[in-house]
Amino acid sequence: MRWLALGALAACGNVPAPVDAAAPDADLLGSLRNGCVVMLHMDEPAWTTNAPGMVHDDCGGDNSGTVIGNITTSDDAVRGRAGSFDGSGFVEIPAAPALDASTGLTISAWFKATALDNVDAFGIVSKRTDTAIDQAYSVYLWTRNKLWVDFPDQNQRFEGSAVISNNVWTQVTAVYDANTDATMRVTVYLNGVVDRVSNDTAATLPKSPAKLSVGAMPSSLAVQNFKGQLDEVVVWTRALDQSDVTTWYDATKP
Repeated sequence: MRWLALGALAACGNVPAPVDAAAPDADLLGSLRNGCVVMLHMDEPAWTTNAPGMVHDDCGGDNSGTVIGNITTSDDAVRGRAGSFDGSGFVEIPAAPALDASTGLTISAWFKATALDNVDAFGIVSKRTDTAIDQAYSVYLWTRNKLWVDFPDQNQRFEGSAVISNNVWTQVTAVYDANTDATMRVTVYLNGVVDRVSNDTAATLPKSPAKLSVGAMPSSLAVQNFKGQLDEVVVWTRALDQSDVTTWYDATKP
């Protein structure tokens, strides 16, 4: 079941409410559609391993994903249906020019982690081939059970403020905006509210031949696959402003 998340509707207070307790899938329309390159509702009845396009992209359908490993979707009392990740697999989207950002990038996802331990990394969205190889951007959970972003790499690594709890649904939206002062180029939002703003000296994000991984952060040093559930994963190759972030959170919250 879907309802609309329009910037225009939000502005006039006409965004309709969900019709049931579980969060419905939200359509990206109006200004929120601009710059969208990946949108995974993760509401398919089931996933088949190694079947191209199994995980549908709703931003034009051009960047659908293939399931690597034995993962699938499952019902959830809060989110409706969502992707279930047990650490054995992830969703892989082929490299494409559209996935390369430049001066603006926004990554958003609902996540419920189940294995945070203050030590291990759990990738949410990552475009890289390996540690320090073909790195363009990554959003993940890591030490101190916090949200981390690399825009573009570990030299521009940024740690969020809030401690993330296991078994709690949270929305992260990470924004990179090279058109702002270097001291505030990265903003991390949790549940639509600013968690932390940080500096980033990179004036642009590099093009990368790496595939896009959802539910993993590729590394030959350690398995960094997500454990838990992911829902409503979206990538924009532009920087959403705070109004857009709030509208998107309101559109997708339970």
